[in-house]
Parts: sequence; structure tokens; C-alpha cells
Amino acid sequence: MHLSKLPTGPHRRLLATLLAFVLFANIVFILYPTSPTSSAAPAVKPEAPAVKLIGNNPFQAEYDNNDPQSCNGLHPILRADLNETIPRHYALKGPKNRVVTIFLWRQQTYAMSNISWPELAKDLCPYPPELVAYFKAYWDRHVNDDYPRWPNGWAPCWLWKINSESDNLVRTCDGTGTRFKLTTNYTEFRDADIIHMDYVFYLGAYEHVLFWNVALLPPKLGGHIWWLNYGRESVAYYPYVRMESFLRNFDFTIGAPASLYDLSHPLEPITSNRLKLMIAAPPPTIRSDGIQLAWMVSNCSPRNQRNEVMKGLMEEMEVHSFGRCMHNMDFPEEIKLKFKLTEEVSNDQYWGPWQDIKREIFAGYPFVFVPENSNCEGYVTEKVYDALAAGSIPIYLGARDIDNYVPPHSIINVVDFANVTALANHIKKVTNSTELRMEYYKWKEDAKIDPYTFCKLCLEDTRGIECRALDSAVWI
Repeated sequence: MHLSKLPTGPHRRLLATLLAFVLFANIVFILYPTSPTSSAAPAVKPEAPAVKLIGNNPFQAEYDNNDPQSCNGLHPILRADLNETIPRHYALKGPKNRVVTIFLWRQQTYAMSNISWPELAKDLCPYPPELVAYFKAYWDRHVNDDYPRWPNGWAPCWLWKINSESDNLVRTCDGTGTRFKLTTNYTEFRDADIIHMDYVFYLGAYEHVLFWNVALLPPKLGGHIWWLNYGRESVAYYPYVRMESFLRNFDFTIGAPASLYDLSHPLEPITSNRLKLMIAAPPPTIRSDGIQLAWMVSNCSPRNQRNEVMKGLMEEMEVHSFGRCMHNMDFPEEIKLKFKLTEEVSNDQYWGPWQDIKREIFAGYPFVFVPENSNCEGYVTEKVYDALAAGSIPIYLGARDIDNYVPPHSIINVVDFANVTALANHIKKVTNSTELRMEYYKWKEDAKIDPYTFCKLCLEDTRGIECRALDSAVWI
């Protein structure tokens, strides 16, 4: 119909409006054929094409054994399997009486929050061209781009100091006379003899990293000797540290378990003073309120069954939980006053005299549940020693070789019981028998006479990590 034959006046305007509406509705229908309220069946996803695996994967065992959820399937690659002697040796250029420079390298994982980069960038310190790529990556990952990049060769001096400041002290190793100094000054990186990496977890790459990217390590310059000191975390969280392809990057390795590294070093070395504290701690008295067991844990996503064990124990008996996990008890008021804890500081995140706080709280309980976050060989943290220092009997879940790190018959090991009910019954039995309870303290008499009876692998070596590792140097 020609527009000249359409009605005129108000009728024409009405018809034009209707035509415009119909046109708009058709456009909407074309673009969105099914309205949001339509009951039409959703579109069916096409089936994924069949996948054919060609041959066997010779690396399947490595994938299977790097399950981040557990340490049960992780079997460290032994140095003997690599046809290597323990410890390995590495070469240092003589003369033997010169000072060895050890550069302390730590990936900046800690202290990354609430940083004022504009403020820190007021003081810039130099670094060599070999580290340009590292500091570029550092900027890209952690620094705000709202202001100009640091010039090549310069970065905040703060980065020189957050690990430990260079003191330029020359130290001499007992027995060998080897001299060395420690430095965090990046201008000394190029000429350093040894790069000592004591925290190999890259910025922002935390628990779920299965396989390591060697590009995230510092550049290895000619003449550099690389030490790896893996003594802070569980292999269950960082399984790449047990892989041959990772370990081969280092000339010498330090840590636990002893079967995996060149130099055995416990995560929690026991000093003579700490041992005296554990020996002197009196056994807590049996509580009149019937609550004999406590625990304090705040990582509620472990790589083992500690949450399930605690839930089971809570069904069998009353338990005081001071940490974030299954929390049911706050710190006593006298503890808050003594250690000046405020409302802003949560029970489980106070980083002050933490061991003193735990010791005073645990001293009020005959038993303390001290589970690790995974059941890895050699992964023995401060938890079990905190309980011993309080005089409590530790209920332990964790390292399969725990007997190498604690005195004989000093702990109750969860894995020795068929189920949680059997464990709870044993705790109740020991609670009701002074004779049984005192059996867990007999080790103290032996340790008073000979401290080396305390454990096989946990005592601190007074010579220090550096001197022990330098013993493996061959001078050329």
C-alpha cells in the first residue's frame, strides 16, 4: 500500500506507531529467537570427538605421583636412584683461604601486601644487566603501572633488605677454616660464588603448582654454584621439588627428607635451649571440667585427613579448638592481656611471640592434637614440639618417619589405631591412669643425661648450614 493512501491525521500517526512496533518486534525475534521466559529446551552441546591415545605415556607415573591432594603417593627420587653419592661435591675456584661469597636469593613471596611502591621507589639501588628480566617480571606481577617503571638497572633498595641485610661479616667455619660472607646486595650477584636459594616458591605461584618453570629461577651465570635449601614447606604442596628435572638445576641440595637431599636438615631444628624447655615442662594436671584435649589449626584445607580425625574426636569427647578450624574457644583473657592481643588481631593470625602463646595455652591440657597439613616423609614442623614444650602429650598425624624426630614413646600416633574411636578410647584410658600417662615422660630422664637420645634427625647442628654445605666443596 502506498503511503499516500494511508489514513491521515491521528489515525495515520497511530498506524505508523503500530508499524514501527511490529518492525521492532521482528528485529528482536531475529536477534533473540527464544525469550528469557521461554520453556524451549536448551541447545544440546555437541559431543566431544573421540580421543585416541597413541601409545603409552612413559611419564604417567610422574603425573600420578604428583597428586597435590596427598603425600601418600609421593615417593622421593632417591639420590641412589640417580647413581649419585650423598652428598655430592661441587667445585670452587681457589685459593682455599679466600672468602667465599654466598648470595642469599629468596623469591619475594612474603611481605607482598600493603606495599606503597611510590614510597619505596624513592630510594633505588643498582643491579647488574643479568637481572633485568627478573625485575621486569617482578614489576609486571606485583607493581602498579600508574607511575613510571624503574629505570633499567635500578630497583627499590627495600628489595635488598627484606630477606636479610648484608652485614659484610666474614665468618670462619670450625674445623675446616673455610671463610665466607653472606650478601643480599644485588651488585654482588654477578661475582658471587654461591647462590643460596632458601625459598623457591615464585611470586604468586603457590600451592597448586605441579611442575616448575625453570625460567622463574634467577639466571645461572658461569661459575655460579646453586644451593637449594628446601626446608619450609611440604612436598605435597610443591611436588616439583622431588622431581629429577628440578633437582638437576642445583649443584647441592639441603633439606628433609634425608633420602632426597644432599645434606639432611630438619624443618624445625631443635636448639639446646628449646630441648631444655621441653625437658623441664611439667605434665599438665587432669582438668576437672573433663576437657583434656585441645588443638589450634587455621589451615582448614590440608592434604591429609586431619579435619576428619578431629571431627571424629569431637564426636567421642569434648575438645577445645582455638584456631580457625572448628573454632569453639577463644584465647583466655589473661593470655590476651599478657601478650597485648587486641580485637583486631585474630587468635590464629597473631605473629608475635607465637610459640610462647601456644605453650601457655597448651600447658592447660594433658593432650594436644598436633597434625601436620600432609603426611610427607621428613615434614615435621613446630607443632609437635610446641606440645612437648607445654608438657602435653602430642596426638600426632603427619610424617611417616616421625620416630626420627621425637623421643621414643613421647607421642600418640594416630596411624597406630584402627579408627578414631579406638584413638579416643586410648586417650581416655591414659587420662584415667597416672601410670600410663607417666610412660610418655620417661624420655626426659635419658635426654637430661644425653641430649642425642631425644631424636635421630631433629637436633640443630651448631656449625650451621653454610659450613656444613661448604664441607662438600672441592677446591680447584
